[in-house]
Amino acid sequence: MKNRLISVGTTLFLTLLFALSVLFFSANTFLGPYLKTYSEEQKITRQMMKLVEAEEFQFLNRYQLNETVYVAQVRYQGKEWIIWYDRELNLLAQRELSSFKEEEVQKAAKELGLTDWTFSLGWFHEQPAIVLENSQTEILLDYDSLEVVLTYRKKVV
Repeated sequence: MKNRLISVGTTLFLTLLFALSVLFFSANTFLGPYLKTYSEEQKITRQMMKLVEAEEFQFLNRYQLNETVYVAQVRYQGKEWIIWYDRELNLLAQRELSSFKEEEVQKAAKELGLTDWTFSLGWFHEQPAIVLENSQTEILLDYDSLEVVLTYRKKVV
């Protein structure tokens, strides 16, 4: 009877150890690339903050189409700015934060017939862009004129 209890206990312990190992390695497999990207973004963000000598710096998003571009909101030179920069820390564009008119973006989305949409800032053909996105469509608007520069219909599976 004692051998049977030891055998059952050993089996349960090994089963638990195996389950925890599978959980650990699967979590590492899925989280690894995310953590690497996050770490890279943080490093580039800190370097850019030092480069522009920003008083405040808030990373907004990373946009990738043909190239990877980072977007941040910063306070320097006594003003608040939105800046677009690349991996090599080249300042691609900057606009005063006050130039972003959310009401006009909402109006443009309504005119385009988008429902349940979100927006972010992106980059297209060497120009800042506003990205309107829902589950079926991604539309890029020129940041300054709000004209449509790209429409991408997502494949719905």
